[in-house]
Amino acid sequence: AKLTNWFFKYAPGKLNIACYLPSYNDRYNWINNLYPSYVKKFLDEIEPPVVSFDHYPYGISPVTDDTSDQLDKAHVWKDLSVAREEAIKRNSPFWFYWMTMRVSKSYPKLLEKEQLRLQIFYALLYGAKALQAYGTSGSGTGPDGYNETRTMMTLDGEKAYFYDSVKEDLGEAKMLGKTFMALTSEHVYHDKKLLENDEYFDTH
Repeated sequence: AKLTNWFFKYAPGKLNIACYLPSYNDRYNWINNLYPSYVKKFLDEIEPPVVSFDHYPYGISPVTDDTSDQLDKAHVWKDLSVAREEAIKRNSPFWFYWMTMRVSKSYPKLLEKEQLRLQIFYALLYGAKALQAYGTSGSGTGPDGYNETRTMMTLDGEKAYFYDSVKEDLGEAKMLGKTFMALTSEHVYHDKKLLENDEYFDTH
């Protein structure tokens, strides 16, 4: 909150973006069930103009070769549900950071174009009004030392592996946005597999 006050003092009129953590952190997660209360407290204290967080599911332990199973195990649906609920409650836009390159060598497979596309459109389904891409350009070396060969752009600004496919996907999202921007996500219906014996989904 103190940093937010400084920001408004020294950068009046500028947009203050503060992103909270996804649930794959040691302190506030779904194992200890502190994640929803952490998000609420963060937004109450910081009061950002938009609800924004990042979630990079490919590589979250336990890693699996099955994309849908990997997303379930990474709790991306619950994290998105919390963001969606808080954004509606506060009448704030929801902005979402998605991954265009691996962030950890714990995910041994190269990302595929379909995995990037999936992130764009599930964010829209949960009411995201803006998409923020992590890893637009890559140095070839990831944060923990692996070599990343698939990115959107090179450091020199040249088109890379994902450029054309992501441009096409974002073009589709932009067309949908003409309708979605004026709408509010009122309901998200989850598959029964996610709902069984899940405390959060049992009450939301």
